[in-house]
Amino acid sequence: MRINVKLYIIMYNIGTIAKNNPGAFVELDKAPTEVICHNHIERSHEMILNAMSIAKEGKALVLGCGNCADLPLKELSQKFRFVDLIDMNKTNMSSVQANQIIFYQADITGMIRRVRNKLLKSTSFLQKDTDFLDHATNCLASIKPSFWNGGHKYSIVICPGLLTQLQANIRKEIERIFLIRFPKCASLLLEYPTWIKGIWQFARQIESSFIEHIQTLLTPSGIFYLSDTVHVSWLFPLETESCVMYGKWIATKTSRLADYLPGNYHIEKEARWNWARFEQEGPYIGRLYDVQAVISTLQQKS
Repeated sequence: MRINVKLYIIMYNIGTIAKNNPGAFVELDKAPTEVICHNHIERSHEMILNAMSIAKEGKALVLGCGNCADLPLKELSQKFRFVDLIDMNKTNMSSVQANQIIFYQADITGMIRRVRNKLLKSTSFLQKDTDFLDHATNCLASIKPSFWNGGHKYSIVICPGLLTQLQANIRKEIERIFLIRFPKCASLLLEYPTWIKGIWQFARQIESSFIEHIQTLLTPSGIFYLSDTVHVSWLFPLETESCVMYGKWIATKTSRLADYLPGNYHIEKEARWNWARFEQEGPYIGRLYDVQAVISTLQQKS
Protein backbone atom coordinates (compact mmCIF):
# COMPACT_ATOMS: atom_id res chain seq x y z
CA MET A 1 0.00 0.00 0.00
CA ARG A 2 1.37 3.40 -0.95
CA ILE A 3 1.04 6.48 1.22
CA ASN A 4 0.48 9.35 -1.20
CA VAL A 5 2.60 11.92 0.53
CA LYS A 6 3.73 14.42 -2.07
CA LEU A 7 6.79 16.35 -0.98
CA TYR A 8 7.66 19.27 -3.23
CA ILE A 9 11.34 19.56 -2.59
CA ILE A 10 13.91 22.24 -3.31
CA MET A 11 17.12 20.34 -3.91
CA TYR A 12 20.20 21.18 -1.89
CA ASN A 13 23.44 19.32 -1.46
CA ILE A 14 26.35 19.38 0.96
CA GLY A 15 29.50 20.98 -0.40
CA THR A 16 32.10 18.28 0.14
CA ILE A 17 34.97 20.49 -0.99
CA ALA A 18 34.85 23.99 0.42
CA LYS A 19 38.14 25.46 1.64
CA ASN A 20 36.61 28.45 3.41
CA ASN A 21 33.48 26.79 4.73
CA PRO A 22 33.73 22.98 4.91
CA GLY A 23 30.37 21.21 5.00
CA ALA A 24 28.49 24.28 3.74
CA PHE A 25 25.19 23.69 1.98
CA VAL A 26 25.39 24.56 -1.68
CA GLU A 27 22.21 25.37 -3.58
CA LEU A 28 21.89 23.27 -6.72
CA ASP A 29 18.39 23.57 -8.10
CA LYS A 30 15.26 25.37 -6.99
CA ALA A 31 12.95 23.48 -9.35
CA PRO A 32 10.33 21.64 -7.23
CA THR A 33 10.66 17.86 -7.39
CA GLU A 34 7.75 15.58 -6.54
CA VAL A 35 8.72 12.70 -4.28
CA ILE A 36 6.29 9.87 -3.59
CA CYS A 37 6.88 8.31 -0.19
CA HIS A 38 5.85 4.81 0.82
CA ASN A 39 4.79 3.06 3.97
CA HIS A 40 8.17 1.90 5.22
CA ILE A 41 6.83 -0.92 7.39
CA GLU A 42 4.66 -2.36 4.63
CA ARG A 43 7.48 -2.25 2.08
CA SER A 44 9.82 -3.89 4.57
CA HIS A 45 7.29 -6.66 5.29
CA GLU A 46 6.75 -7.18 1.57
CA MET A 47 10.45 -7.65 0.84
CA ILE A 48 11.07 -9.91 3.84
CA LEU A 49 8.11 -12.10 2.82
CA ASN A 50 9.64 -12.35 -0.65
CA ALA A 51 12.91 -13.46 0.89
CA MET A 52 11.12 -16.00 3.10
CA SER A 53 9.29 -17.47 0.10
CA ILE A 54 12.56 -18.73 -1.42
CA ALA A 55 14.17 -19.81 1.86
CA LYS A 56 14.14 -23.42 2.99
CA GLU A 57 12.44 -24.38 6.23
CA GLY A 58 14.70 -24.47 9.26
CA LYS A 59 15.95 -21.66 11.47
CA ALA A 60 15.71 -17.92 10.91
CA LEU A 61 17.90 -15.19 12.39
CA VAL A 62 17.14 -11.49 12.66
CA LEU A 63 20.12 -9.30 13.55
CA GLY A 64 19.06 -5.86 14.75
CA CYS A 65 15.37 -6.57 15.28
CA GLY A 66 14.69 -3.24 17.03
CA ASN A 67 11.04 -3.01 18.08
CA CYS A 68 10.15 -5.67 15.46
CA ALA A 69 7.89 -3.28 13.55
CA ASP A 70 9.77 -4.02 10.30
CA LEU A 71 9.27 -7.77 10.71
CA PRO A 72 6.37 -10.06 9.72
CA LEU A 73 6.75 -12.01 12.96
CA LYS A 74 3.61 -14.10 12.54
CA GLU A 75 4.71 -15.39 9.16
CA LEU A 76 8.27 -15.98 10.39
CA SER A 77 7.00 -18.12 13.26
CA GLN A 78 4.73 -20.09 10.93
CA LYS A 79 7.45 -21.00 8.43
CA PHE A 80 10.56 -21.59 10.55
CA ARG A 81 11.10 -24.01 13.44
CA PHE A 82 13.07 -21.43 15.39
CA VAL A 83 13.41 -17.67 15.01
CA ASP A 84 16.24 -15.94 16.88
CA LEU A 85 15.93 -12.16 17.36
CA ILE A 86 19.06 -10.21 18.36
CA ASP A 87 19.31 -6.57 19.42
CA MET A 88 21.35 -4.52 21.89
CA ASN A 89 18.20 -2.95 23.32
CA LYS A 90 15.39 -4.75 25.10
CA THR A 91 12.44 -5.64 22.90
CA ASN A 92 8.86 -6.02 24.13
CA MET A 93 7.85 -9.54 23.11
CA SER A 94 4.54 -9.61 25.04
CA SER A 95 2.51 -9.55 21.82
CA VAL A 96 4.33 -12.54 20.34
CA GLN A 97 2.58 -15.83 21.06
CA ALA A 98 5.06 -18.16 19.33
CA ASN A 99 7.27 -20.32 21.54
CA GLN A 100 9.89 -20.75 18.84
CA ILE A 101 10.70 -17.02 18.76
CA ILE A 102 13.56 -16.26 21.15
CA PHE A 103 15.02 -12.83 21.87
CA TYR A 104 18.66 -12.31 22.84
CA GLN A 105 19.89 -8.95 24.10
CA ALA A 106 23.45 -8.51 22.87
CA ASP A 107 25.90 -6.10 21.32
CA ILE A 108 26.10 -7.64 17.85
CA THR A 109 29.60 -6.23 17.25
CA GLY A 110 31.01 -7.36 20.58
CA MET A 111 33.00 -4.11 20.68
CA ILE A 112 31.14 -1.54 22.74
CA ARG A 113 32.15 -2.79 26.20
CA ARG A 114 35.79 -3.30 25.20
CA VAL A 115 36.08 0.14 23.62
CA ARG A 116 34.36 1.74 26.63
CA ASN A 117 36.69 0.04 29.13
CA LYS A 118 39.80 0.99 27.22
CA LEU A 119 38.76 4.64 26.98
CA LEU A 120 37.72 4.89 30.63
CA LYS A 121 41.11 3.55 31.72
CA SER A 122 42.77 6.27 29.62
CA THR A 123 40.75 9.34 30.51
CA SER A 124 42.86 10.24 33.55
CA PHE A 125 46.04 10.83 31.55
CA LEU A 126 44.48 12.24 28.36
CA GLN A 127 44.38 15.93 29.21
CA LYS A 128 43.79 17.34 25.72
CA ASP A 129 40.60 16.85 23.74
CA THR A 130 42.52 16.04 20.56
CA ASP A 131 44.65 13.47 22.42
CA PHE A 132 41.45 11.75 23.52
CA LEU A 133 40.14 11.58 19.95
CA ASP A 134 43.52 10.36 18.67
CA HIS A 135 43.40 7.59 21.26
CA ALA A 136 39.78 6.76 20.40
CA THR A 137 40.71 6.53 16.71
CA ASN A 138 43.53 4.11 17.58
CA CYS A 139 41.11 2.04 19.67
CA LEU A 140 38.80 1.62 16.70
CA ALA A 141 41.70 0.49 14.55
CA SER A 142 43.10 -1.98 17.09
CA ILE A 143 40.00 -3.56 18.68
CA LYS A 144 38.46 -6.11 16.35
CA PRO A 145 34.77 -6.99 16.32
CA SER A 146 33.55 -10.25 17.80
CA PHE A 147 30.22 -10.60 16.04
CA TRP A 148 27.30 -12.45 17.60
CA ASN A 149 27.20 -16.17 16.82
CA GLY A 150 24.61 -18.48 18.29
CA GLY A 151 26.35 -21.62 17.14
CA HIS A 152 23.65 -22.43 14.57
CA LYS A 153 23.29 -22.36 10.81
CA TYR A 154 20.27 -20.45 9.52
CA SER A 155 18.15 -20.86 6.40
CA ILE A 156 17.68 -17.10 6.31
CA VAL A 157 19.46 -14.19 7.96
CA ILE A 158 17.55 -10.90 8.06
CA CYS A 159 19.31 -7.58 8.75
CA PRO A 160 16.81 -4.69 8.59
CA GLY A 161 18.58 -1.34 8.95
CA LEU A 162 21.50 -2.75 10.92
CA LEU A 163 24.54 -2.28 8.69
CA THR A 164 24.92 1.48 9.12
CA GLN A 165 24.21 1.20 12.86
CA LEU A 166 27.20 -1.05 13.55
CA GLN A 167 29.64 1.84 13.64
CA ALA A 168 27.04 4.34 14.83
CA ASN A 169 26.41 2.61 18.17
CA ILE A 170 30.13 2.38 18.91
CA ARG A 171 30.72 5.98 17.84
CA LYS A 172 27.89 7.19 20.09
CA GLU A 173 29.47 5.50 23.11
CA ILE A 174 32.82 7.12 22.37
CA GLU A 175 31.19 10.52 21.92
CA ARG A 176 29.28 10.10 25.19
CA ILE A 177 32.50 9.47 27.10
CA PHE A 178 34.26 12.31 25.28
CA LEU A 179 31.55 14.84 26.18
CA ILE A 180 31.65 13.83 29.85
CA ARG A 181 35.38 14.51 29.84
CA PHE A 182 35.27 17.57 27.54
CA PRO A 183 31.71 18.99 27.75
CA LYS A 184 32.55 22.20 25.87
CA CYS A 185 34.19 20.52 22.90
CA ALA A 186 31.23 19.00 21.06
CA SER A 187 32.09 20.85 17.84
CA LEU A 188 35.43 19.02 17.68
CA LEU A 189 33.58 15.79 16.92
CA LEU A 190 32.51 17.34 13.62
CA GLU A 191 35.73 19.18 12.85
CA TYR A 192 38.80 17.20 13.94
CA PRO A 193 40.23 15.62 10.74
CA THR A 194 41.87 12.62 12.42
CA TRP A 195 38.61 11.60 14.10
CA ILE A 196 36.46 12.21 11.00
CA LYS A 197 38.77 10.16 8.78
CA GLY A 198 39.17 7.46 11.43
CA ILE A 199 35.46 6.94 11.99
CA TRP A 200 34.84 6.79 8.23
CA GLN A 201 37.53 4.15 7.78
CA PHE A 202 36.19 2.23 10.77
CA ALA A 203 32.65 2.28 9.38
CA ARG A 204 33.74 0.78 6.06
CA GLN A 205 35.90 -1.86 7.79
CA ILE A 206 33.27 -3.07 10.26
CA GLU A 207 30.62 -3.18 7.51
CA SER A 208 32.89 -5.32 5.34
CA SER A 209 33.77 -7.64 8.24
CA PHE A 210 30.10 -8.00 9.14
CA ILE A 211 29.14 -9.04 5.60
CA GLU A 212 31.90 -11.67 5.70
CA HIS A 213 30.58 -12.90 9.05
CA ILE A 214 27.08 -13.46 7.63
CA GLN A 215 28.43 -16.32 5.51
CA THR A 216 29.39 -18.22 8.67
CA LEU A 217 25.76 -18.07 9.85
CA LEU A 218 24.05 -19.31 6.68
CA THR A 219 23.33 -22.84 5.55
CA PRO A 220 24.40 -23.76 2.00
CA SER A 221 22.11 -21.83 -0.37
CA GLY A 222 20.86 -19.78 2.58
CA ILE A 223 19.04 -16.49 2.03
CA PHE A 224 20.46 -13.15 3.14
CA TYR A 225 18.10 -10.16 3.39
CA LEU A 226 19.79 -6.79 3.81
CA SER A 227 18.07 -3.41 4.00
CA ASP A 228 19.30 -0.01 5.06
CA THR A 229 19.22 3.73 4.50
CA VAL A 230 21.55 4.80 1.71
CA HIS A 231 20.85 8.54 1.59
CA VAL A 232 19.43 10.83 4.28
CA SER A 233 18.11 14.39 4.01
CA TRP A 234 16.69 16.87 6.51
CA LEU A 235 13.18 18.15 5.87
CA PHE A 236 12.36 21.82 6.38
CA PRO A 237 8.68 22.99 6.32
CA LEU A 238 7.38 25.29 3.61
CA GLU A 239 3.70 25.27 2.65
CA THR A 240 1.01 22.60 2.97
CA GLU A 241 2.40 19.26 1.77
CA SER A 242 5.61 21.03 0.81
CA CYS A 243 9.04 21.10 2.34
CA VAL A 244 12.69 21.66 1.58
CA MET A 245 15.14 18.80 1.45
CA TYR A 246 18.05 20.50 3.18
CA GLY A 247 21.30 18.66 2.73
CA LYS A 248 21.81 15.11 1.52
CA TRP A 249 24.42 12.70 2.72
CA ILE A 250 25.30 9.13 1.96
CA ALA A 251 25.27 6.62 4.81
CA THR A 252 26.86 3.70 2.95
CA LYS A 253 30.07 3.14 1.00
CA THR A 254 28.33 3.53 -2.39
CA SER A 255 24.89 4.55 -3.62
CA ARG A 256 23.89 0.90 -4.15
CA LEU A 257 23.40 -1.34 -1.12
CA ALA A 258 24.02 -4.51 -3.15
CA ASP A 259 27.63 -3.41 -3.68
CA TYR A 260 28.40 -4.77 -0.21
CA LEU A 261 27.77 -8.34 -1.33
CA PRO A 262 30.76 -10.39 -2.51
CA GLY A 263 30.69 -12.47 -5.67
CA ASN A 264 29.50 -15.67 -4.01
CA TYR A 265 26.03 -14.19 -3.46
CA HIS A 266 23.43 -14.36 -6.19
CA ILE A 267 21.15 -11.33 -6.10
CA GLU A 268 17.51 -12.40 -6.33
CA LYS A 269 15.81 -9.02 -6.00
CA GLU A 270 16.53 -5.37 -5.22
CA ALA A 271 14.10 -2.66 -4.17
CA ARG A 272 14.18 0.93 -2.98
CA TRP A 273 11.67 3.34 -1.52
CA ASN A 274 11.45 6.80 0.00
CA TRP A 275 10.53 6.96 3.66
CA ALA A 276 9.48 10.32 5.11
CA ARG A 277 9.81 10.20 8.88
CA PHE A 278 8.22 13.23 10.52
CA GLU A 279 9.73 13.88 13.93
CA GLN A 280 10.76 17.36 15.05
CA GLU A 281 14.53 17.77 15.42
CA GLY A 282 15.36 21.41 16.14
CA PRO A 283 14.26 23.44 13.10
CA TYR A 284 13.65 20.32 11.01
CA ILE A 285 10.30 18.54 10.80
CA GLY A 286 11.83 15.19 9.98
CA ARG A 287 14.05 13.27 7.63
CA LEU A 288 13.74 11.75 4.18
CA TYR A 289 15.35 8.32 3.91
CA ASP A 290 16.31 6.60 0.67
CA VAL A 291 15.91 2.97 1.75
CA GLN A 292 17.24 0.06 -0.28
CA ALA A 293 16.78 -3.67 0.19
CA VAL A 294 18.42 -6.67 -1.43
CA ILE A 295 17.57 -10.38 -1.32
CA SER A 296 20.44 -12.72 -2.12
CA THR A 297 21.32 -16.42 -2.05
CA LEU A 298 24.65 -17.71 -0.76
CA GLN A 299 25.97 -19.86 -3.57
CA GLN A 300 27.45 -23.24 -2.75
CA LYS A 301 31.11 -23.79 -3.47
CA SER A 302 31.64 -25.95 -6.52
